[in-house]
Amino acid sequence: MELPHFVGADYPICARYAYPKAGQPIPQVKVFVVNLRGPSHTVEIFRPDTFEFREYYITLVKWVTISQLAVQWMNRPQNLSLLTICNTTTGICVE
Repeated sequence: MELPHFVGADYPICARYAYPKAGQPIPQVKVFVVNLRGPSHTVEIFRPDTFEFREYYITLVKWVTISQLAVQWMNRPQNLSLLTICNTTTGICVE
């Protein structure tokens, strides 16, 4: 999809935005937590089992505490939403 951006020039500049069309697969994303201080440590936050055979969106990633991350997951029809609180050192999440 192209959207015009009016930036004060004589003609607008068109910006292209990719989006999934109906029936096409949506891009797959993953959440990782990386330790930037101290020893190198990377933890992947896995999707809830509810979304095992479904396409999903990640609509929120937010720090709750210094070692907990909130991740909100939503199915493609957007009629099911799950909020998980994840431990960033173990990767274990609770709905």
